[in-house]
Amino acid sequence: MPLRHNLLAASVALLWGVNFVAIDVGLDTFPPLLYVALRFALTAFPAVLLVRRPAVAWRWIVAVGFFLSVGQFGLLFVAIHIGMPAGLSSLVVQLQAVFTIALAIAFLGERPARVQLCGAAVAFAGLALIAAGRAQSVPLGAVLLGGFLIWETRAPQPMIPLGLFRVRSFSAAVAAVFLLGASIYAAAFLTSEFFQLGWGDSPLTAGLRFLPWTATPLLIAPLAGALSDRIGARPLMVPGLLLQAAGFAWIVVLAGSGSRYTAYLAPFIIAGVGVSMAIPTIPAAALNAVDPSALGKASAILNTLRQFGAVFGIAIATAIFNSSGSLAGPAAVTSGYRPALAAAAGFSVIGALAAMAVRRARRPADAQAVPVPPAAASEPTSDPAGALLAPQAK
Repeated sequence: MPLRHNLLAASVALLWGVNFVAIDVGLDTFPPLLYVALRFALTAFPAVLLVRRPAVAWRWIVAVGFFLSVGQFGLLFVAIHIGMPAGLSSLVVQLQAVFTIALAIAFLGERPARVQLCGAAVAFAGLALIAAGRAQSVPLGAVLLGGFLIWETRAPQPMIPLGLFRVRSFSAAVAAVFLLGASIYAAAFLTSEFFQLGWGDSPLTAGLRFLPWTATPLLIAPLAGALSDRIGARPLMVPGLLLQAAGFAWIVVLAGSGSRYTAYLAPFIIAGVGVSMAIPTIPAAALNAVDPSALGKASAILNTLRQFGAVFGIAIATAIFNSSGSLAGPAAVTSGYRPALAAAAGFSVIGALAAMAVRRARRPADAQAVPVPPAAASEPTSDPAGALLAPQAK
């Protein structure tokens, strides 16, 4: 891909990956609705100057802005403010797909296909079970998941073609992106708590301490994407994930030694270089392994598994933290932080092992392909906002 496209893809992945943790940190300082207003004001000002107005009536522009700000993000910020974990919120916000379909039917006269309605219903039911948070929901969730998989194996136009997972490179990349999401989100969540509750930093100071890690992809990821076009994705994915694990492991050691922040710069930069090598190459490896007609669905699978990885990583890391430490004081926070961050490093190592199964795509015509019926490939998406966030391949 061109360098500009690699830069844009890396920027979207980076910003979306740390978005919910940044929201959680910012809500310690700002009230939820004021924070929403500031977010959209800072976004709208440059957009008015740089982006041409869409060729639609003003009432639709105002309606979309209202539902995104006061509706979606207003409720999201309030939920995080009153205690919803950042990882869980990143999953629950995917309800936008269900609401997009409903609003399109009600106001735009859209007529989604039956398979899209079935998929939205299954997704809504799954999110409802997660939100319930009850142990007795687990068996029902397993039944629904099993029923969904059976439906997909028999549907003439499956929402998720399970045959994609027979492609080794695609399956390996999906496993890698799941574990990458688990590692990044868990580490970001834990480290923000460590700086604020263990060191007593303000939310702003904690965010600035992240910059050696989170700003590195803006410089390295475009170069990694361009290099992967020449040498393939695996030579960058595997060492990148291992470098991130090494950076996290180094931080685990430093956290127990009482070192000053300057000692953390090197491991943060190492972890940043590592994730910069993985962010652009994992989606490219997955999407280059499938037929062009399956790119949309493959991209959706990849994006969804990344979100599930985030929830999984934060859940496991939080459980480890609670078993070894607490929020009672700096020493207790450090005691829980170190083994939990070690688990995040372990996710990255396992992701590197999964990435070793990725093969290099020789030519687009030679890439392993899983055909999708033309009708399914041509169906319009019901979630344009989600499509913009999903990784794409050129």
